[in-house]
Amino acid sequence: MVSSEDSSKKRFPRNFSSKKGVFDLYGEMGEDFMGDLRGVGGLRIYRKMRWNDPVIGGLLMRMESIFSSVKWTYDGEEILSIDIIRNIIREFTSVFTYGFYVGEIIYSLKNGKVVINDIEPRGQMTIDEIDEKGISQINGNKPIPTDKCFYLTIMSEVRWKFGRSLLRHVYKPYYYKKSIEAAEAVGADRDLAGLPVLTAPEGFDFTSGQEGNSNYSELVKTTLEWAADVVSNIRSDEQEGVVLPFDWNLTLLRGEKGGTDTDKILRRYNTEICVGLLESFVAEGAFGSSTRGASEVGYSMFLNSCEGWVRFFVDNINKQVIERVCEYNGVKNVPVLKYTPVNAENIKDLASYVARLVNQEVISVTPELENSLLRIAKLPEREEGGK
Repeated sequence: MVSSEDSSKKRFPRNFSSKKGVFDLYGEMGEDFMGDLRGVGGLRIYRKMRWNDPVIGGLLMRMESIFSSVKWTYDGEEILSIDIIRNIIREFTSVFTYGFYVGEIIYSLKNGKVVINDIEPRGQMTIDEIDEKGISQINGNKPIPTDKCFYLTIMSEVRWKFGRSLLRHVYKPYYYKKSIEAAEAVGADRDLAGLPVLTAPEGFDFTSGQEGNSNYSELVKTTLEWAADVVSNIRSDEQEGVVLPFDWNLTLLRGEKGGTDTDKILRRYNTEICVGLLESFVAEGAFGSSTRGASEVGYSMFLNSCEGWVRFFVDNINKQVIERVCEYNGVKNVPVLKYTPVNAENIKDLASYVARLVNQEVISVTPELENSLLRIAKLPEREEGGK
């Protein structure tokens, strides 16, 4: 400690001078600026993206399968069962979807020693608050104490406690793609069934169906409501049929094929989703890799990024779980969890999956990205100007 009499040494500042800050408009610093993507509502959207979108779901499943090939060993005594680790790594990959992972460490005493029975996952959509005291759930259970938590975040801005999903960067193309698919489905339905047009008898006074007019008629109003209901609900199915009053005429208009090429637009959005998700996976994984700096998504960089994700998981297991148990048991020589390199065949499977999306015209990629995917799969690259 620096004495007050020692004026030759400069005092160092002990207290915080500032806070991380807040955004008055967008909420707490680190929260998403889009209200729809904040809190549990945002997690539900990411869950829907993962389970409903075939491109996103397929890519995430391929990414997650990469980790199943990793083999685990200990440098020292086995503190946490390898079987438990295999289960946790499968559950850990939910961090790609939600941006964070929470598990509760289940301890017990066995022969006078603290042992770990399991690390049970806690659903991300049940988490209400995360602070220095622990993690609280929405259902009102007691908070999980910090020393019982296995807690990870990714892509965190200013150490935002809930992290950020890998899917955040592809939400925009997903949103527009979903809207176009819905409009396309409605258009296809109308093309098949036709646009119903109901023609009233000659001399029918539509204005008398409007309340307040001098010639208002309750019968005409009811008739117009019936007509609107007929044209809104007509469908070509097993219940098809319409009963019309005398002199009313129903026709179906079918437009010419053409208009907007939705296939091309959807292909563009699928491409943006595919590229954005792969780039987020590679870029974030590179932070855990010891070899950064490559400018292309080549085979070696992708492999290093995958291993960066595994290293991120292993480092947190060693620090949050194994070291903590050793402290409880007074163990001086702390064992270390290690892993074998990621299986390259799983990475080739991912590249082959993306290549199939290209062949099936689900996505359309640039020549540079296509060659990068070919390198990942260790397939011959396309020659410049070649096919």
